[in-house]
Amino acid sequence: MKTYKYLYKAILILLLLSSYLTHSQIRPSEFFKRQWLDLDSDASLCCNSLDETLDDFSFDWDYNYNTAFNNLVLLEQAKLDEIESWYRRQYNLIQDEIEKQLDTPFNSYDQAKKAFFSDIEGKNITRNTPVLLSKYEKLYNPGRNKNRKYLKELKHLQLREIEIRDGNINNSQFPYLQAKGVSLKEITSLSKLSELKYDLENAFGNQKSRNHEYVYIIEKLNYLGSDFDNEMLNLKNKFYNSFDKWDQLGLMQFLLNYEHYKDILRPPYSTPDELVEFQFSDMATEPVIEEYAKNNRGGGVSLFDPRYPEINRYLYQNNFCGGYIDLMAWEADKQAALDGYIDNVSTHRIIASNLIQELNITNQNQIEWLNSYTNKNDLNNLSNFMQNYRVNGIVPVEVKEFVMEFLNIIEEIPTAKFKRYEELMELIKDDPFVLLEDCIQQNGLDIVNYQQLYDHTLPQSCKNRLDNLGSDFQDQPLNTGNAAVANVDYYSVEITTNPDFNLDGIPDSDAEVYNAYKNKFTDLASGNKDDFQFSCNIPFNTNNKADISWTFSPYYSVDATTWNSNNPLAAIIEIIAWGDVKFSDLVSDDGAIMISAFTPQYWIGSTIQTFRTKSQPFSGNRQWGYLTNQNGNLELYARAVDVARVDDLTLFGPGTDECKEETYYNIGDATWSNLQEEIKYWVNAYNGQASVVPRTAVHFDKNKLKELLESNDTINQINCN
Repeated sequence: MKTYKYLYKAILILLLLSSYLTHSQIRPSEFFKRQWLDLDSDASLCCNSLDETLDDFSFDWDYNYNTAFNNLVLLEQAKLDEIESWYRRQYNLIQDEIEKQLDTPFNSYDQAKKAFFSDIEGKNITRNTPVLLSKYEKLYNPGRNKNRKYLKELKHLQLREIEIRDGNINNSQFPYLQAKGVSLKEITSLSKLSELKYDLENAFGNQKSRNHEYVYIIEKLNYLGSDFDNEMLNLKNKFYNSFDKWDQLGLMQFLLNYEHYKDILRPPYSTPDELVEFQFSDMATEPVIEEYAKNNRGGGVSLFDPRYPEINRYLYQNNFCGGYIDLMAWEADKQAALDGYIDNVSTHRIIASNLIQELNITNQNQIEWLNSYTNKNDLNNLSNFMQNYRVNGIVPVEVKEFVMEFLNIIEEIPTAKFKRYEELMELIKDDPFVLLEDCIQQNGLDIVNYQQLYDHTLPQSCKNRLDNLGSDFQDQPLNTGNAAVANVDYYSVEITTNPDFNLDGIPDSDAEVYNAYKNKFTDLASGNKDDFQFSCNIPFNTNNKADISWTFSPYYSVDATTWNSNNPLAAIIEIIAWGDVKFSDLVSDDGAIMISAFTPQYWIGSTIQTFRTKSQPFSGNRQWGYLTNQNGNLELYARAVDVARVDDLTLFGPGTDECKEETYYNIGDATWSNLQEEIKYWVNAYNGQASVVPRTAVHFDKNKLKELLESNDTINQINCN
């Protein structure tokens, strides 16, 4: 029997040693080197001094479980030989190692073990709880968004139901809103509406129940409490006590190794097959924490949860003696709660959403304006206005364009009122020049002439040439002006005696003077002004004065040919500006015009952008020509309807927008006043008699328009003052 006992021990030790050697490059202890197993000798002779030759546990951990394997080989040998003194020594060594790891002395092994277990499970809680929190937050937040969507779509159905019950079957005010992917304009019966409503209410209720639980699970995960700590400690001790006293030593040394392993590596953490009996030593795992949070969360269940009436029987019992549950009462409570949620959904945002889709709005400023609660009344007015013109669910294109024009205005005048805009547009519809008419007439100008310039656009031949020149050449119409002031002006020279430009001794006819004016135009229009007073502060210029000049000339050689021909249509005239100051780009802005109309009495130049000049200093149209004035005399003139377009560089330069705009208009005035003087000098030099007519310039201040659109009073007329 002695021989079989030691044969069994030898096989077990060799198996453990083999496992150890497989996982480690550490040499086995001297105990395993000696010929300790002698099957023919007396057992007592073999093992009298085992305690003296058997190594103690090592706590020199590496990146794996090699030390733990070595310790288990030693443990198994001591366990087989029942070496009590070795056992007690390891007991004390483990306590010493725990004290070292926790940097705390303990009065006993049990006290050290308890602290060690608490530390392990505290780390597990800290490590695993954030993963669960993230999981439930990822469930809750999308769930909350789903319910917002369900409520929004239920609100859509509520609005559509009102329309259908009022007999509005095919002309929904909110055609682009949807419920379960179905547009409201497609819902034409209460039965279809009820079907969609039933599905959405169920989806909302189910998600509401889940969200209710998620909230309280998250709340519990954020504070598991001391009860959970104690429960984990009890489970840890229960696991520990499931082993005999020898394997308890094996568990403890494994745990010390395992915690070291977890500190230096990232999850998931593996446990070798040889250590399988210890693999479930962690108590505060994700499943355990999750189950605890679920079972110990507060908050009960949601009103929309099917378990609610049973859990809250006292609310729905038909008597105090445990009668049946009145489910109809519960359904009524659910519906009342749901109706409250739906009523709280902002109709304002829903109307804005429909308008954004129906008008295909992508401008972020306009979207923000529509969504702003401040503009609720105007939003309703916009929507109702479109509804008034809607036929069979379709809003006419011109109505959409009308609304979009207003939305373009609110970018510059955010406080504009749609009702005022409607009134103003009605006035303009009756009289397109109503904004400037009173001021023009008060200044003695003929409204018809300026209305022509106001309405004038490039003819197709001019557009074709710009297209052929490439993307750097573009029209710059009146509505692209960025100044706060619109301009209407008239500069002229009265000729009482016609000149003799051809020097034949006979005064030229009016038509001949006009042709000479056109041929001489680029020279006459070019000029300069010394000590021009700028409205803005000029860098490194104490008095804000400087010499300025401007030159008119054909853009390309082909433009010179076209301009000098009998039909100069589509010729481009370049205007080069210059200022004798530091940073002259801040105070000079080149430009260009294209001849967009030519008759025997006048020509019109329209502002354009070119490769060299970029944007033109003014946007609009200017006309040069001749007429017979009320005195019966010849009059050469220049008149325009335009708006300053302040160069981007100038906009960001020194000074306020107002002073920059004023400088632009002052430079314009200097240009055309100079033209008057040049014409007078030229005519007089050729035996004519000419005098400058005082110029007329009318500026319609956009601030006046702002006042009109912001006013609480109805607009029925527009006065100059």
